[in-house]
Amino acid sequence: AVQVPPFLSLSEFVDMALFGDAQYRRALVLSYSHFSSVENVLLLLKQKFLEENKVETQTKVIALMSFWIEKSYLDLAPSEEALLDLISVIQGSQEKWGKTLFTKMNTKKICLSSFDDHGQTSDLNWDGLNEGDLALSLTHAEAAIFQRITPSELLAWNTKQKTTLSPSIHHAIAFSTRLSGWITSEIVKRMKLKERVRIVEKFIVLGEHLLELRNFSGCMAVIGGLTSSAVWRMNKTWESVSRDILSIFKGLQKVMNHSSSYAAYRAYLKGSNPPCIPFLGVSLSDLTFLDDGNKTRREEFGEGDGEKNPGSEEKFNVNKWIMLTKVIEEFQNSQNPSFAEVYPPAQGDFEKAISSHKILSEAEAHRLSRFAEPKDTEEAMEEALQMYNEAQKKLNSMEENKDDVGEQPLCYSPPLLKLPKEKVRRPTLEAKHKQPSSK
Repeated sequence: AVQVPPFLSLSEFVDMALFGDAQYRRALVLSYSHFSSVENVLLLLKQKFLEENKVETQTKVIALMSFWIEKSYLDLAPSEEALLDLISVIQGSQEKWGKTLFTKMNTKKICLSSFDDHGQTSDLNWDGLNEGDLALSLTHAEAAIFQRITPSELLAWNTKQKTTLSPSIHHAIAFSTRLSGWITSEIVKRMKLKERVRIVEKFIVLGEHLLELRNFSGCMAVIGGLTSSAVWRMNKTWESVSRDILSIFKGLQKVMNHSSSYAAYRAYLKGSNPPCIPFLGVSLSDLTFLDDGNKTRREEFGEGDGEKNPGSEEKFNVNKWIMLTKVIEEFQNSQNPSFAEVYPPAQGDFEKAISSHKILSEAEAHRLSRFAEPKDTEEAMEEALQMYNEAQKKLNSMEENKDDVGEQPLCYSPPLLKLPKEKVRRPTLEAKHKQPSSK
């Protein structure tokens, strides 16, 4: 076996990717953005294809480009001009393979454009909602977002530029946050206990279907919505949920438990056949841990003469590239084949449907939760009357500011309700039977 030095320049790493072990090819394609740009790598491949002019070298370059387009075309897409330039150079010498790469690139384009087409909006009416159909629609929508997360986005998450360099990751996080918020909002808006219990049970069954589909991200979002502080405090609701449904919920929590660095989830994911939608939080945490815990450049290890010689190339930590690549590969492989290739089409666009729903803020959700299940009935009533009076003041102010004084009022304005200065306290049993004073 060839002894690989611990530090390689970009040019040396490209050579290892072409002629060395397959792990170096994967590491170059999936983690190049951590130390270079796609244009620089494509330029190096073009130079090696032209300068060496050997059949073996050209064949290796073609194989690497075929692998790159297959594994991470979205990273290549923004640099399409440089990509087409290399393909045209390949086609000039190896016409058949040049056409093959061009066809492969166009096929990827068409495949990726289909992710945005989900048909009509999903029906989120709970009266006739089928949890299984909703889980499939939700999973198709979320899978389309995850398919757009590139290796370069994953590696950029632990940088100051993550806001601009990781748009699909932000999209995925926003989707999960909105899903959790929608679940919380739908529960706390129900003032009748029977309705709350019914909808909580439906959401738990939805989580069960998501786990069966191996949509771990969606399952985690459902758990997050059900265990939000506004919902979790509603003891009467949870006490009324059937034991069988509660048992299902405890099973979901057990799989997605964060203890031992999500050991149960990792084992479940490892034993699952793709396609899956992984829990993004674990993948990002693993990449951050490896990035922070391992130096990137040789100079950071204190090796060398401390000064970079003019014209010399930077040397990078090979082991770090390979470790980062393993995490990225696990993330990608869990989604291959895609959900669109395995499961029937979704019955509507879930993301479009949920975007039209009002998601309560944390404060709003807590307020409704306290109304539905107040710990102190008097405080809840006082808060309700306060809200009523504030709304009435705004309405009266609108009436007073109307330009046309003679116009009829918008609606009947009842008088403001006045609260007692002190709470009415019911006498205790002892006070009730206490004898009056002799005065």
